[in-house]
Amino acid sequence: MKSLPRAEEWQMYAECPEEERNTCLLYEVGRESQDAKDHCAKLRNELSVDPSFDQYRKVLCYQHGVYMEPLAPFMLYPEWPEHAYLTINKVERQRRIKILEDPEQQELGIIRPVSVGGVTEKTAGQWIAAIDRQYRLIGWPLLAIGPTVWETNFRIDWNRSDREILAAIRLWLARYRPAETVQRTHAPTGGRAMSRQLVSYLKTIGALRLLRIYTWKEIPEEAGLYVDQARWVEARTKAQKLIESFPYTRLF
Repeated sequence: MKSLPRAEEWQMYAECPEEERNTCLLYEVGRESQDAKDHCAKLRNELSVDPSFDQYRKVLCYQHGVYMEPLAPFMLYPEWPEHAYLTINKVERQRRIKILEDPEQQELGIIRPVSVGGVTEKTAGQWIAAIDRQYRLIGWPLLAIGPTVWETNFRIDWNRSDREILAAIRLWLARYRPAETVQRTHAPTGGRAMSRQLVSYLKTIGALRLLRIYTWKEIPEEAGLYVDQARWVEARTKAQKLIESFPYTRLF
């Protein structure tokens, strides 16, 4: 009889606290990326430190010049990739997220600096190649660092008025914003739409893992994430596309 995996492996969408969902998603998608695991293992093998979050952070951030926020948690979490994100003690998870956040940048809200993670003498070529691929694909040089996050540069002529600059940015959004992303609104719900999207992504990762063990008809009732075969297949496809687009498979 097939055993149902631990809930931490497939039920992240329901068990993960809302404020940790983005970190959890990146951590778990990274666990599905063989390239990410290979690259991270190679990097860790070059480090002469104890395998701990604080030691990895010290060496990677200060000696290797890797810019860190909760966008590449697998780089610093010693539990990754062997253990699920939710198996880490909650207090410790939140301590790490707090360390990785930049309070000064938080004041700017959605505006964040372009990260320099991976832009070293060894990896600059891969970084540039990833940006060039997007330029050839959509016509604008950028780096997709997550399912809902891009990084790009703008050249701004400060002789122009704020009105002209904002008009140009609105035109850029109309032309390049990914159609599949969910926009936040000014309604009282705030970031609820974004949170629901993260729940949806986490749920597809759980479905992918369950379908490696069961056919959709064999899945136990308590793990019935979707109601019919079409939705199970759709979820697995979405998860596979998410993994294929996972950014850090191309940067290190």
